[in-house]
Amino acid sequence: CAAEIKKRYYDLVKDYHPDKSKDTSAVALERFRKVVAAYEILSNPRKKDLYLRYGFGWEEQQKNSSSTSSYNGNNASKSYKPRSWHDEDRYHGAFNNNEPIFMANSYLAAFIIATALFGGMIQLLRLENSSMSLKAAADRHHLRASKNLKTVRREGQMYAERRRAEIMLMAHYLNGWETDEN
Repeated sequence: CAAEIKKRYYDLVKDYHPDKSKDTSAVALERFRKVVAAYEILSNPRKKDLYLRYGFGWEEQQKNSSSTSSYNGNNASKSYKPRSWHDEDRYHGAFNNNEPIFMANSYLAAFIIATALFGGMIQLLRLENSSMSLKAAADRHHLRASKNLKTVRREGQMYAERRRAEIMLMAHYLNGWETDEN
């Protein structure tokens, strides 16, 4: 489809170009400008999409083309100028003023900084909550350990004498120490 549009554009430019056309009237010049404006819209996918969806672009082209200045070869539209690898539009004029600006750079920078600060505060709150829960878990662990130690010590004191006696009896039995009470 793009090749067909380009071919038809070249055919129409040959017919309506002011330097090659026999008709030098303002109507012929206006036809030529309309052909160029239409090709600029159809050859740029973004402009074509805007035109097909919202009808945007053609009125702007018509306002620009209806100026009272006569055709000047040096002032030719960019769509049919010869292109080369060092074309200024490609490397220097890529960000032209025709593109919509959604937000000033200062507002964008302020938004990014505010978002980063907000995210940092949220992370700080999460870190504080996490450290508090870790501290509470450590305190619970220490409390359980101290209770267990206290229980073991108390049981050790209560059963120490009995355990010592059991160990002594077991040692006597295993070693064969028997008493001569008979």
